[in-house]
Amino acid sequence: VIILNESFYDPSVEWQGKKFEDYYPHDGGEILPNVRKIQEKYPSGKMYSTDYGGGTANIEFETLTGLSNYWQNTVPYTAIIPKLNKVPSVATMLKDEGYETLAIHPFNGGMYKRNISLAKEGFDEFITESEMDYTEHDGNSEYINDRSAYRQTLDALDSTNNSQVIMLITMQNHTPYHEGIYEETQFKITDESIDEEWRKQISTYYQSLHNSDAYLGEFIAGLEKLDKKVAVLFFG
Repeated sequence: VIILNESFYDPSVEWQGKKFEDYYPHDGGEILPNVRKIQEKYPSGKMYSTDYGGGTANIEFETLTGLSNYWQNTVPYTAIIPKLNKVPSVATMLKDEGYETLAIHPFNGGMYKRNISLAKEGFDEFITESEMDYTEHDGNSEYINDRSAYRQTLDALDSTNNSQVIMLITMQNHTPYHEGIYEETQFKITDESIDEEWRKQISTYYQSLHNSDAYLGEFIAGLEKLDKKVAVLFFG
């Protein structure tokens, strides 16, 4: 199971001597308690991403294929892959070994032409928001939450005894982070010198991460109940 968790970031990661939480200090405790537990138990590390602030499908493409988009500097899913018959990927490789291939994205399947490109990359089935069995939203968020995405994934894993490769692209942590998504946020920004509107947006983002972390914990607990071995690659 490969999980690209939309806009998921660890605010405690130090870069050039400072953490995101140093710039935007908060009360409310640990934002990612389940991630901490997972990091203690399983291998983890930092990933170098060639894109940020957009370009989700580009990172998805590079992860699945091992190909770099650096020289093309385009959106392969819309500009290149639809014109090809087949694109080598982890899905095409494992399909040749008898694996079933499934992609899940709780959003519009036509975004970035995933409904075309994922098939070219070897995914025989693609579940979008239209086919989701679980469509829970957090607060007033416009996006299906991670809990629903993970439940859909667990159901898929439990539906067959065959080997599978599943690509999950979540939506919960996607922008915008405007005030009002949550009736109450646990993580208040304590530096009052920061613009009030910006403090509210960061607080909302922290809350979304915290909820996402809780659903990841539920997903790991669900995996441990399955009578099969599952390897998970999770990144933001």
